Amino acid sequence: MSDGAGSVLDHANGDLLYWGFQRRSNLIHVYDRGLLKLKTGIALGNGTSSVDNCLLIDNCATGIVPIVRYRGHDNSVIVSNATFTAGSGFYLAFANSASNNLFRAYGPDTVLNLPMPTTTSQLATRSDLFGSWNNSMTVTGRWNTVSLEGGVKLDCGNRDVMMATSHNSTFQLIGAGTTLYSTNDSSFCLGYKGSNARQTSCISNRLAILDGATFNAKQLLITGIANEICISNATLNLANDTAGLRVGYDAYTTNCMLVMKGQTPKVKSAATGYSCVFGDGAKLRFEIPRDGYAADYVPFDLSCQLAFNSTASLEIDCNEFVAHTGGKLHLIHARSINEATANRLKACSLPEKCSIIVDGGDVYLKSKSMKGCILIFH
Repeated sequence: MSDGAGSVLDHANGDLLYWGFQRRSNLIHVYDRGLLKLKTGIALGNGTSSVDNCLLIDNCATGIVPIVRYRGHDNSVIVSNATFTAGSGFYLAFANSASNNLFRAYGPDTVLNLPMPTTTSQLATRSDLFGSWNNSMTVTGRWNTVSLEGGVKLDCGNRDVMMATSHNSTFQLIGAGTTLYSTNDSSFCLGYKGSNARQTSCISNRLAILDGATFNAKQLLITGIANEICISNATLNLANDTAGLRVGYDAYTTNCMLVMKGQTPKVKSAATGYSCVFGDGAKLRFEIPRDGYAADYVPFDLSCQLAFNSTASLEIDCNEFVAHTGGKLHLIHARSINEATANRLKACSLPEKCSIIVDGGDVYLKSKSMKGCILIFH
């Protein structure tokens, strides 16, 4: 523990500090402008018996930890309104036995200085937080979580690939002011980027943008198997005018999904040069709340064409909305919708009193009050 202004815990030799080596429930707490300074870095645990060990840095303290390696399970690094530097590597699952680990950063005064490699890297992999086929900060392995909350802002630099070799892991942005972005205008990819069987190493991961948070990127690709992006009362902003959104990248990508929840979810794409494409088995799902959306609100707002391939689908869960009041909601605006996609939408068999209207590049749900409906378009 390092407590108070000027207090320093300095591990100056060249070895990693092993914290919770085959032990459980150990805590390093650095707070009140204290300083943790490690020459090489820290390993949280070592082996399956290393459980519930924690590095906590808060209240204007500073942690300088060149390398962080999680080697057990249910271990955590928590940074709250403090400064944290891990300049050489951050590995949520450095060992194969590492799982259910957490990195949580909270508060508008939190400053994160994380590895900024010049090569393509991953946000979550078996070996790195911004993981890697190459090198960097990584979230890796299985059942691991990165959570940025309460106004934290993280510049991803040159990183552009998330969770390339992860299973069942989560990267989440929570709360107003919380922002993930890239000053280098990167294109992001959930999964492995490229036409390659490596995409099948990214399975059942989730990127969640929640409760007023924002994710700014040039382009977003969702690859791998059964990966999901959830936008709940938050914003995905694809600001570049030459690239946009693709859910399902190629033949190696199946059953990925984009979910829109709450009264104010927003996907905003300025791209005009590329279509927004939903590929093999991909799904766009709207979970419409009881009161629907505000007047003139369009949750899925594109400046480009919208295209579904032959196995993609649109799913709408409007049970609460239809049971409460019903009405007409503007779900999608696009520059255009290709003929095949429009015909599939309009030809679908829908429950009584519910219908879809496709008008140029605009898609509406129209319903009268009824007990509820789930609409699925194939």
